[in-house]
Amino acid sequence: MRYSNVVCPASANMHFQKLTLDRRLALKPCLRSLLTSVATILRSLFVYRIQYNYVNALRRLATAATSPTYKFTAAAHSEELLLRTYSVTLPDRLTTPQNARPGRIDDTATGVLRLFHPIVLHIHVPLYVVGDGNCLFRAVSRALYGTEQHHLLIRLLTAIEIAKNPPIL
Repeated sequence: MRYSNVVCPASANMHFQKLTLDRRLALKPCLRSLLTSVATILRSLFVYRIQYNYVNALRRLATAATSPTYKFTAAAHSEELLLRTYSVTLPDRLTTPQNARPGRIDDTATGVLRLFHPIVLHIHVPLYVVGDGNCLFRAVSRALYGTEQHHLLIRLLTAIEIAKNPPIL
């Protein structure tokens, strides 16, 4: 069997050696642009992405909080720069409640509202959030974005804001 479209790398290399010097110089810019475009494609396919870790950022701020105020403020500024470097931002707020993820109705909150302020239950439905110490930030995340998954970023942004403005807060 004969394969006409298969090229042996050694023969291709020998063919390249036989080219005249003028022809090789003419191929260099084409080869350079081809290699550049291939490298760009490979970079886009195999991007080594470092994820910004909110838990580690909160730990760094907690460690800096035990030091003098100026170090705490500097640490907050550093975290803010890291957030900008990694392009970490909050998503757009929900405009309609239909985009929100359905959640489990909180029976305890419903009972309390039924006793003290039943009119609220005609307009709103209290939803359960995990009570792990982040419940305020989880509730804010659910109210603004329809999901609890942004609670660590909201907590981090709150800590940075507090650290940057110590006399006010």
